[in-house]
Amino acid sequence: MSVPSTEMRGTQAFFYVRQTWMLLTLLVPLGIFFITPIVFSLIFFTRINRRLNRLNQAVQEFEAQSTKIVLDDRGNDEIIQLHRHLSHMSERILDQVAQIKDNERKRQTLIANLSHDLRTPLTMIQGYAETLYAGLYQDDKEMRSYMEIVLRRSRYMNGLLRKLLEISHMDMHSARNHMVLTNLSEHLRKLTADYIAILENNGMSFDIEIPEQPIAVMIDPPLIERAVRNLIDNAIQYGRTGGYMGLALRKVIVAERDDEIEISVSDRGPGIPVEKQEIIFERFIRGSDAREGEGLGIGLSIVKDVAAIHKGSVRLESRLDEQTTFTLVIPHSLTAN
Repeated sequence: MSVPSTEMRGTQAFFYVRQTWMLLTLLVPLGIFFITPIVFSLIFFTRINRRLNRLNQAVQEFEAQSTKIVLDDRGNDEIIQLHRHLSHMSERILDQVAQIKDNERKRQTLIANLSHDLRTPLTMIQGYAETLYAGLYQDDKEMRSYMEIVLRRSRYMNGLLRKLLEISHMDMHSARNHMVLTNLSEHLRKLTADYIAILENNGMSFDIEIPEQPIAVMIDPPLIERAVRNLIDNAIQYGRTGGYMGLALRKVIVAERDDEIEISVSDRGPGIPVEKQEIIFERFIRGSDAREGEGLGIGLSIVKDVAAIHKGSVRLESRLDEQTTFTLVIPHSLTAN
């Protein structure tokens, strides 16, 4: 049988459409299969690139303006971790820069104070030494008076240099300390005995309250002695006008903890204003105009450093023109039962 070609056109069209549809059903999924990863990859890498650009911009702003790196980004992927590390790094860098600036400020303060406090005694020593060398004095009494001034000014300068050496020693010593079980009661009795004559010569009354029973504590004895001596020297220097100095050693029971040891030194000098009580323990800071004298404001910073080495603290209570008390606290973890 033969069928005219005109009669087969409909069937041919049907097969053509069917083949085309089958081809499309094959190509479309295949195209989607290949295109979908590309699209998602482009979206993913575009987002990653945008986040990295923001992070890079934040780093550039940190370099230019020295501000903390902060990004409004959420998640827990590697970029977020990198952001956290950079943020912490920027905080540490800013803290170090602030510390460097503070150290520079203190260095300038030290130079200014040294220039001020050393210039006058040096001038006096030079003047009186030249007078003595030239023999321009009336009698032996006047000569001895000049020599006494030279000696007193020399001792003052030596004291300033000793304080500076103590600061240097404290900075090196803070990393290593030698804790020894010590009878603090006996240690303080020997220490305060050195000051009895000094207090009497300055016309100062004194109260020494040290328990008879031993108080054993793990301390670095030379450091504790240095701190207590600085507190006593401070009380004598600034409390001389009040004519009184007090020292007390106490073992205090702290709630829900063991014991604490407190060493308190008091004077009845002019006191320390409230606005300076927060910074009085910083190096080269003096308490007030009324308390300023021969010193660089170093002694109390040494006391604070000693307390920190012993993981303790130092407290200040001051009422103007009444009484000022410094208390060195040794924490319970260092006391021995």
